[in-house]
Amino acid sequence: KNWALEKATLEWILILDADEYLSARLREEIAEAIMSARVNGFWIYRRNEFLGKTIRHCGWDRDRVLRLFRRGRGRYPERAVHERLDLEGEAGRLRERLDHIPYRDLEDYMDRLKSYSRKGALELRRNGRRWFPGLVVRPCARFLRMYLLQLGFLDGRAGLMLCYLAAVSVFFKYAWLKELSRGSPEESRGVPHRPRSYSSAATIRITRETLSSGKGWRNSASGCGHAVPTVPAGRCSVIRF
Repeated sequence: KNWALEKATLEWILILDADEYLSARLREEIAEAIMSARVNGFWIYRRNEFLGKTIRHCGWDRDRVLRLFRRGRGRYPERAVHERLDLEGEAGRLRERLDHIPYRDLEDYMDRLKSYSRKGALELRRNGRRWFPGLVVRPCARFLRMYLLQLGFLDGRAGLMLCYLAAVSVFFKYAWLKELSRGSPEESRGVPHRPRSYSSAATIRITRETLSSGKGWRNSASGCGHAVPTVPAGRCSVIRF
């Protein structure tokens, strides 16, 4: 992602993952926010969907990402999973939510489980964490926190499935950590994680977005136009991974 940030040329940068979608109202709020911003970035809350249902609890209701920021004021630290932007200065908050569909279906979730849990184990290992008692305690704690304390039961069957699978993911993460602690080939070679290459145009798109009357906002992912009501001149590079 840092490679992509260096290629952006406009004052503001908006980072979008392939499973995130801008609503018309969020586009308008972003256009207005960057015109008069006194901060270097903005938090955007996400509206998450799982198995065709909007999840309003399970802790996902507080899910937010720092994706809109001034060029040169943000950078991603090197992490194997769940990268978070380091921002210089203060950040504001937008009202509208970013639509997020992290998994197409249950099969997609299971396909990613192995990769995410393995990368999470490598992250734990680098931080000096041990597999016990986490392997026994943390999966149960994750389920109870999401399903009871964070009211996941109010999301019905989708909430139950989400909480259960989250606990399973934690179990496999610590199981991988246990394997690493036994001196597996991965441990002897160090961290085998290879960062993605963003040099291909098929992998990343960086577009010059002009937020002004008459030109509007062009969604870099779909290429379809969306007219923005009269907005003072302003510009933002949209990077979609």
